[in-house]
Amino acid sequence: MTQIYPGHNFDYHLLPFEAAIKAGTVAIIPYYGIPTGRTGEEVMMAFNREIITGLLRYEYNYDVIICSDWEVITDITVGDGVLWSARACGVENLSKVQ
Repeated sequence: MTQIYPGHNFDYHLLPFEAAIKAGTVAIIPYYGIPTGRTGEEVMMAFNREIITGLLRYEYNYDVIICSDWEVITDITVGDGVLWSARACGVENLSKVQ
C-alpha cells in the first residue's frame, strides 16, 4: 500500500486536488497509500497529519470536509456478504501517530 514518487513527482499527483480545490469542491478524500519517504509519518494519507493538516489545511487553506473514507476506518460488507477489512496502513501501532 506504499506509494513511491520517483523523480520527485509528488507535486504532479497533487494537480487534480489543486484543480478540485480551485473549483470549490466541498469534500476531498486523500489517497489510500502511504506516501513513502515524503512525510515524517509512514502512515496512510487518510491518517497522515502532514497531508491532512499541513498540506490540505495550511498550505491549500482547505477548510471544508476531508473524508478519510469509511473503508479505511471500519470493516464493511459488500456484494454477497464479502467482508472488506479496515486498513490501518501504518497506524496498527498507534504510537506511530504523533
